[in-house]
Amino acid sequence: MSDVSAVRTYRYLRIGIVALVVLLGASVLREMIWGVGWLGSISEYYYSPVRNVFVGVLFATGLSLVVIKGHGVEDALLNGAGILAPIIAVVPMQLESGDGTYAFPAGTSEAVANNVVSLAVVALVGLAFAAWTLTRVRSADRAAAERGLAGAVVLIAAFLLWFLVDSGSFERAAHFVAAIGLFGIFVVVAWINSDQTLMSRGAIVYRAISIGMAVIALIAVVFGVLELTDHRPFDHWLFVVEMLLLGLFSAFWLLQTFEYWDEGGA
Repeated sequence: MSDVSAVRTYRYLRIGIVALVVLLGASVLREMIWGVGWLGSISEYYYSPVRNVFVGVLFATGLSLVVIKGHGVEDALLNGAGILAPIIAVVPMQLESGDGTYAFPAGTSEAVANNVVSLAVVALVGLAFAAWTLTRVRSADRAAAERGLAGAVVLIAAFLLWFLVDSGSFERAAHFVAAIGLFGIFVVVAWINSDQTLMSRGAIVYRAISIGMAVIALIAVVFGVLELTDHRPFDHWLFVVEMLLLGLFSAFWLLQTFEYWDEGGA
């Protein structure tokens, strides 16, 4: 592949991630207006006609985040986000019943078991391939690549071990752990780039985006604590937080894409 083709592939892949966010947003918005209405979080739309788009977007985004090479520690973080995204897709949150309790629809456990085992197989193949590519990495970059691979091994092993030891708690909580981890990585990646940007004017925008995401994440933590103590801040607060974080990360992603437009992320 020529250098021009490689750069174009990089551009289109990054723009594709933004398109996936728009796809999910359009699907959710359509359902909000003409379907089930405004639900408490994006994940709740899994139990609506949005499901296929929701699952497809998370899988496609996860693969893209793993494939795209970041800069330094950013690459390891993006790999982590790429690992977490499909977990959010295949382990749904519980559905609220009419009496205020939460439970999974029939057949959920079987579906989760099938999907998690399938993801584990792909993960092992991916790790084996990544280990093989280390032999072709320049010695100057090998240490960073090894640390990134080690981090991916630990993350995958942790979720797989959790599933094997206690599948019940995994089904109930893995969705939330993965979602919190994914959004947390987005905040950290934006913050890192606010210090490492190559553009003087872009530095201000990076910093504004990273601070905005950090503030929203902190508010989400406070609201989450209030929710656990039966003091809900307001209905749909989680949905609002998720949409704001996705919007800000999309803005960061576009800015970074245009920053390295002619460099292919190098």
